[in-house]
Amino acid sequence: MASAGRVLSNSVNDEKAIVFLACDLEQGAAAPDSTEDLAVRRVPLTEAFRMVEAGEIRDAISITALQAVELLALKGRLTALLA
Repeated sequence: MASAGRVLSNSVNDEKAIVFLACDLEQGAAAPDSTEDLAVRRVPLTEAFRMVEAGEIRDAISITALQAVELLALKGRLTALLA
């Protein structure tokens, strides 16, 4: 598993985001907070990359994480995951 921290703004905000790339996981029961409205949709990474380009994924943290994974793939470091 790999993780990367990102600072979301260099102005008046000190919020940080941590994203993870994990492999060989199994889906379990969700336990969201009462304020969360989550929808799980499994798609291949290549489809997620396409969705970013098409503007279908609009969350900045998700876009940044997916683009970082796509860059690793372009460098040949994620070939097995994309197969």
